[in-house]
Amino acid sequence: MTLVTSPAGYGKTTLVSDWLAHCDTPSTWLTADSDDNTPRRFFEVLLASICTLFPDSCPNFRLLVEAANQPPVSILADVLANDIEQIPQRFILAIDDYHLIENKSVHDLLSQLLKNPLSKLHLVIISPRAPFLPLTLLRANNDINEIRANELLFSAAEATTFLECAQGGEIDPETVSSRMEQTKGWIAGLQLAASTNRRHSDVVDQSAPVESGTKTEATEWREILTNREYDILLLLEQRLSDKEIADQICISTDTVKSHTKNIRGKLGVKSRRDAVAKAIALKILSPG
Repeated sequence: MTLVTSPAGYGKTTLVSDWLAHCDTPSTWLTADSDDNTPRRFFEVLLASICTLFPDSCPNFRLLVEAANQPPVSILADVLANDIEQIPQRFILAIDDYHLIENKSVHDLLSQLLKNPLSKLHLVIISPRAPFLPLTLLRANNDINEIRANELLFSAAEATTFLECAQGGEIDPETVSSRMEQTKGWIAGLQLAASTNRRHSDVVDQSAPVESGTKTEATEWREILTNREYDILLLLEQRLSDKEIADQICISTDTVKSHTKNIRGKLGVKSRRDAVAKAIALKILSPG
């Protein structure tokens, strides 16, 4: 198992997705949602993720999941383990936002799988905090790789490379030192700094006439936010409540709150209103 834990904005999801893109081992991705907090729902989503790689796999587990009365988790875990071992090759299952899963039965099923590691499955958990899984046992048996926040922070050399690539030119050591002092190597902060620098360098002379339709370059929101976070930011700009946002994009209010927290963290602000103001200042949103 690999466990990646850090607060929002440290690049843990980007790190894992990039690793999987360059990994020869087949992989599948499951993004957890607070709506997955019933055993049946989570097991259905888990099964669907595995079947994107290996259609018609895990037939015995499927029968139990679809049964009107599901058996105990211990039996489900045993059946799933046996089904996975019948899959013809080793694969990676990455579960992002695992902190949104609070159901004990889900934790119990994954815990049972992890206590007896499978030869065909490598599990990757991505979460802002340690999950309710048998981490002590996994550490004692050397069955876990852990990547924490301090290992995701950029060094000065890494920050230099990132800023130079982002800005398309050399960066002097004083600027790098200043950015490191401001961000402590936090990647979301470095992204914001690079976007701000790029925008300032492209600002036209205000005394010169500007052709119709000409604009200064805006921050590319995809450098900072996910698609879902941007959708929610647009609705925050309209001052909708969590429930109104949830109803509009068909997710739970808990998921809205989680995304809003991530947006605030990535923009370095403490309130929803400040997030909108910061997004307008960065030209992620247009003033209206």
